[in-house]
Parts: sequence; C-alpha cells; structure tokens
Amino acid sequence: MEAKSKEVKTIIIGAGISGLCLSHYLGQEDYLVFEASDQVGGKITSVVTNDSLLEYGPNSLMLRTNEVKDLIVDLDLSEDLLYACKSSSARFLAKGTQLIKITPFNLLTKILDFEFIKKLLSLTYSKTSIDENESVFSFFERKLGKAFAKYIVTPFVSGIYAGDPHKLLIRSAFKKLASLEKKHNSLIIGALKSPKQKKHQLESGIASFQ
Repeated sequence: MEAKSKEVKTIIIGAGISGLCLSHYLGQEDYLVFEASDQVGGKITSVVTNDSLLEYGPNSLMLRTNEVKDLIVDLDLSEDLLYACKSSSARFLAKGTQLIKITPFNLLTKILDFEFIKKLLSLTYSKTSIDENESVFSFFERKLGKAFAKYIVTPFVSGIYAGDPHKLLIRSAFKKLASLEKKHNSLIIGALKSPKQKKHQLESGIASFQ
C-alpha cells in the first residue's frame, strides 16, 4: 500500500484484523501498512468448497462491546451479519480423528480426564504463577489440567481470537480470570466472592469458564 504523502506518520506491521482496524481509525492520517503475505485479513479467510463455506481463523463474532458494534455500523456491514440459527446450536470438539458432540457427559467421559476432576474437586487451587507473561494455555493447564487446556481452551481461543493460546497472555486475553487467580488463588472461590453481574456485562469468555 502506498503512503498518501511523502511524510508517513504511522507504520502498521501486518494487515490482519488489528492492522486493518487501526488503519480504518487513522482515517485521513498518513500511514503505511506492511504485509508479508499476498492477501489482507491475516488468519481470517473464507473458502467455499463443495457448496460449503469454510471459515479459517475466527468463526464467530461477539457483539458485546460498543467498539465492535460501532465498527460494524461505521463500515456499513449491519445488513451483512449472519446470526447462528437454533439448528446450529450443536457444537463438536475434535480429538484425534474423532468429532465429539459437546455434552456434559461427553466432556467428562471422552474429553477430560482425572486430572481435571482432581483439580475441580480441589476448587482449582494451585501454585500461583509468578510469571507476569504467563500464557493462556499455561494458566488453564495449571488450574484445570492439560486436557482442559488442549481440548477446551485451545479451540475456544482459536475461534474467538484466532490466536495461539501458547502465545496469548492470560492477563490480556482473560484479565478478569487472571485477577481472580491472583487475589484468591481459586477461580471458583474468586467467582463466588465477586459481585454479581448481569450476563451481558461479563468479560468475553468469563461465563464460559465459571
């Protein structure tokens, strides 16, 4: 992308969703975008094959913040939103070559393991991490076991953030959970002691893991 003038005020590295949003908000300011691949969008890619639409990267959008809603309106995309129908409410997790439907019974018998049960029964107490840059994967592995981190957290994080849970920081992606763990050393006790909030006011992902 060519700069709008000889004097460039801002350089944006990467034309993924973050870089594109930043360039949009910069508006008429002079900026230059650098992208290594031959297309924009980063991990967000849609492919049609055999009359089916496949989404690579994030497969959904949370309309819980005004910033997201304002961006959609600003880009005149309100009429293009596709809402999931009730018939699509079933969710599946991949484990090896199997697709397992998400139900409480299947989660306990086919996805999770004894380590998860043990940590859950101990109210998810564990040694508090002193690493300020602890990853999302490391956090959940420490609190709820490796199976939970691998089969539950990883697809959740990939679907929402299009990111690697081994690289995403827990204090950035799940700030509320990191705060509860630091204060109470237990997600469950921390959640019980926290002031009650309406569901739509909860941070992204918090309700899914309480």
